[in-house]
Amino acid sequence: MYKVFFNEYSISFLLNRDNSVINNSDKNVRINCVGDFFRFLESLEKESLQKDKDVFCSLSEKMFHKIFENFTSLPAAGGVVMNNNDQLLFIKKLGRWDLPKGKMEKGETPEKTALREVSEECGICHHEIVKQLPSTIHLYRSPFIKEDNNWVVKKTFWFEMALNEDECITPQTEEDISAVRWFSCNQLKEVYDSTYRSLKVLVTLYMK
Repeated sequence: MYKVFFNEYSISFLLNRDNSVINNSDKNVRINCVGDFFRFLESLEKESLQKDKDVFCSLSEKMFHKIFENFTSLPAAGGVVMNNNDQLLFIKKLGRWDLPKGKMEKGETPEKTALREVSEECGICHHEIVKQLPSTIHLYRSPFIKEDNNWVVKKTFWFEMALNEDECITPQTEEDISAVRWFSCNQLKEVYDSTYRSLKVLVTLYMK
């Protein structure tokens, strides 16, 4: 099963399976052609979502690959940074809590991108990678693509990072980051109340 995020939806692709095997989901759809999937995304765009929802798409493996040929790929990388006080580092961007991340530049490895983006967005330089974490994938429309087809698939590579010495943290305001803050485990509800579905899933898995 292949899972992506779209707004506050989790979309799971069930390859070569029938909808009759899907239970306990908010939406079950069968995708027979590329247009079916994009019409489905457009229908989700119009919904006013009051809570996180899980949806399932049944389709053939061939159709799955054809669909993603119609997306612009934008790989990114970021960090889940913990300090010596067992606090996690979050940024506030465009009014929502997020983890520091950014797009991969040409020739960069995911590790190099993640370290660079954390440094730029949070103003720290003594962080180091501990291990790789599960990646997240989300779909969205890009306002920077002027063609009619402006759909993007962003795969973000995540890395656990450690900051072993005290540093001042500074938001990268030119990137619309208004705050950088450390959160203890018992403060994460504030983050969850104003963040993205994919980040909730990632942080919850990390904290287990």
